[in-house]
Amino acid sequence: LTTADTFTAVAQISHFGPRNLPAEPEWSITDERGKRIAKGKLPPLTLETGRVTTIGELKAALADVAAPARLLVTLGAAGTMNTWNIWVYPANQPPPPPNVRIAHSFDQATRDALAVGERVLLFSSPKEGLIVPPNAFFGPDNLRVMPPAQPGMNAVIGSFMPTFWNMRLFNQIGTLGLLCDPKHPALAEFPTEKHSDWQWADLLGRFSAAYSFEVAGAPKSYADALANYAGDVINRSKAIVLDETPPDFRPIVQVIDNYERNSKLGSIFETRVGAGKLFVCALDLDTDLAKRPAARQLRKSLLDYVASAKFAPRHERSLELLKNILTTSP
Repeated sequence: LTTADTFTAVAQISHFGPRNLPAEPEWSITDERGKRIAKGKLPPLTLETGRVTTIGELKAALADVAAPARLLVTLGAAGTMNTWNIWVYPANQPPPPPNVRIAHSFDQATRDALAVGERVLLFSSPKEGLIVPPNAFFGPDNLRVMPPAQPGMNAVIGSFMPTFWNMRLFNQIGTLGLLCDPKHPALAEFPTEKHSDWQWADLLGRFSAAYSFEVAGAPKSYADALANYAGDVINRSKAIVLDETPPDFRPIVQVIDNYERNSKLGSIFETRVGAGKLFVCALDLDTDLAKRPAARQLRKSLLDYVASAKFAPRHERSLELLKNILTTSP
């Protein structure tokens, strides 16, 4: 959501206890420090056992939220309560800082810019450089062996949805969400915990089970219908294979690989390259930004960091290695 939006939700309670319960539902929205943004009461009612009861609508304007922010929606009734996260971002974003070169390919122009000491933010296309797992049911073990990173084959398809059952049964993308450092200054303007949550769904893509069902042998028409119903998207992200980097080199946003492979995978990381500084983002933060407030906000957070004095990568990776892991065509 953005500060131009009004949060709305329909509240329901599932009750399967031994008897009907009287309830006087109350709700609130607070920020991470406990400051109340909104609150309300819903009409008293009786919760009948053995059914789901719709108890009313929650509505709150977000114009006064100190965005970006993660907010907590709390609903309580009949002696119990539940909570949900929502994320609110500024409705408008300023233009990007002028001292950052934005690149979309690790080509000669990008390498020349790094050679003269420029700071480069590389958006590596999620559509290119992919190692695509072949569909297989109980396939041989060698199907799950990750090839060494090389130009044109250096990344795993991105997915918010974790593995469906396991890779041994259905060979598939195989990743298991994110691990990130929420205190890293690159994420200072993008509220997140150390793991993925729903604000990452559009950023990573493949947030329904449609792809997994197709890999498992469901008709493509069924998978497509599921994806369309969920509003699922593809080509939003990829995870670059970083197996050849030292053990202490950790991406800012690391994709957790399946234990069947256990590769080091990263979607956002940084490195020095000679006199230059390189920041790599393998998420699509360009497409349909007017409709994607989380993508707009993450893009701003990354740009502001790369433009700042805080952008000081500890590690330096060789040009040869970077050509292998970042060149998206053979």
